[in-house]
Amino acid sequence: MDFEIIWLIALYLLFGWIAVTIGWGIRRFFHDLRVKTHSKIELEQLQKEELKKRIALLEKELKEKEQSKEMH
Repeated sequence: MDFEIIWLIALYLLFGWIAVTIGWGIRRFFHDLRVKTHSKIELEQLQKEELKKRIALLEKELKEKEQSKEMH
């Protein structure tokens, strides 16, 4: 009888440990997913900023070329 109670307690502890481990895994998965999404958004914003800078530089160069053509 005593061994049955001990095994039952051990079994419940095992189930509890498995549930906690699965919970931590799911929590880590969603956290990593959020971090990855946030990093992707930051990267896209950086790329847009760099693209805007590049466009501004190209527009400036184009204006300079047009002005130099007008002078000749």
